[in-house]
This record gives sequence, structure tokens and C-alpha cells, in this order.
Amino acid sequence: MRLSDAIDTRIGGWNMKGLSGGQKRRVSICIELLRRSRLLFLDEPTSGPDSTASYHVMKRIVGIAQHERIIVVASIHQPSSEVFDLFHNLCLLSCGQTVYFGSISSANEDIEQGFAKEAIRVLVEAYETSDISRQVKQYVDEIKLQS
Repeated sequence: MRLSDAIDTRIGGWNMKGLSGGQKRRVSICIELLRRSRLLFLDEPTSGPDSTASYHVMKRIVGIAQHERIIVVASIHQPSSEVFDLFHNLCLLSCGQTVYFGSISSANEDIEQGFAKEAIRVLVEAYETSDISRQVKQYVDEIKLQS
């Protein structure tokens, strides 16, 4: 997890300088991995570090998960393409609704075959009275006329 250079550094706190925010996040992940749970939930494990560090963190997590047979569920906003390529499954949410869940390998095909319709449906239902809803409905009606 690229923490060997900080092995003798205290974690730190409000009144004492210590590890950086990214290092603290990686220490937290390591502690959870040491628990040997079969299911690991990670909320934004790559926020904070630069894209190179994010990739190495996720690559290490994936490697450990495969070796130890751990299921990892991670919420990551805007992963780099290198980090995204490490994923096996994808769950896309919009307004708390699942608009896509499936394998990464079939995501493009699945998305082309109905993701847009489902995403629009969820958005329209979530924002029924908003301006964006009216714009989306108008856009959908225009598409229907062109078909």
C-alpha cells in the first residue's frame, strides 16, 4: 500500500502532525483487510491521493481480494481509466436508483441497449416537477418523432 516510507511515523491528529490524509486512508484500508472479513465496503478509497497512488491502492486491494477471496464493494466517483479497468462489475446509481448493474465486459453493449432509456426514466421520475424533467420529456418526445 506504499506505506513503507512512513513506517516510523505516528498517525497524528488535530494537535500533532503525522501521516498525510492519503496515508491515513491507506492505513484504515490495511486495518480492515487485516480483519479478514469476506466482504469489504470502501467509501471513496481513492479520494485524496493522486491518480498514480489511487491506481496502486486499488491494484493492491484487487490483488488481495482475489488472493483472499474477498468481495469488495467500493464507491468511486470518476475513477481513472486504469482504475476502472481493475473492476469486474459495475453498479451505476442515479438519485438512489440502480440504472445499471452488470459486468464491466458487457457494460458498453448493455448500456447501448437500454441504459439511456432507463436512466432517463429514473431522472424523469425523480425530478417530475423540475425544469430538467420537462426538458428531458421534450427531448424524449423529439426522439420518438424522429423514429
